[in-house]
Amino acid sequence: MSTTTSLPQLVQRRVLDNGITLIVVENPAADIISGRLFLREAGGRWEAPHQAGLTHLLAATATKGTTHLSALEIAEQVESLGASLSTDSTADYFSPIF
Repeated sequence: MSTTTSLPQLVQRRVLDNGITLIVVENPAADIISGRLFLREAGGRWEAPHQAGLTHLLAATATKGTTHLSALEIAEQVESLGASLSTDSTADYFSPIF
């Protein structure tokens, strides 16, 4: 028989001097660190008509390589840290996930 223990989560909100809002949710039951950056006013809703789809294109290609690193090199460097990297985009935001 297994039991599940619900632990209270500590949520902290802080606005940095540069205006960035930082929200931290601590989960003492998890031995991992996860992060997600939400860039507001950066989703499809904010694109001009001649830029339609640009946010989705950025999300789809963000981990596909650069002029200095191939997609494989990016993946290997991220994985060497025991991490993963992906992206997401909606009408309201663009979000790198790490």
